[in-house]
Amino acid sequence: CTFDAPLEKVYSAWTEAEQMMQWMGPGNVKCEEVNIDFKVGGKYMIKMNTDDGIATAVGEYREIETNKKLVFTWHWLDGTFENSIVTLLFSETKDGTALNLNHTLLPDKEKAEHHAMGWDGCLNKLIDYLTTTGETQ
Repeated sequence: CTFDAPLEKVYSAWTEAEQMMQWMGPGNVKCEEVNIDFKVGGKYMIKMNTDDGIATAVGEYREIETNKKLVFTWHWLDGTFENSIVTLLFSETKDGTALNLNHTLLPDKEKAEHHAMGWDGCLNKLIDYLTTTGETQ
């Protein structure tokens, strides 16, 4: 995914709870609460209001390279699965920022496809968020 925004701005949208609340959750999913202890070994919690009720994702930061790479575990509090891994790679382009998102160790193809669609929806909302905040910052 490519963003028409500076690298630092895209990266901080993933590392600051106040920003993440504005875009996390695909489609009409609304992010209700985000808590981040942003350090290697630190935990995060993302509570989203979905059509099926509240869904809460939690995990732990495994790798942090400022403005380059984030690796964190991802699982749902409902016990759907545990400790899949999300890897984000950030890089500058001539037009802004490229982000490579890879979500691995999901338990089956159905969950992998479901999460791929979810991440696509989140990234589309992140594009919108970065576009609208770019005009005011």
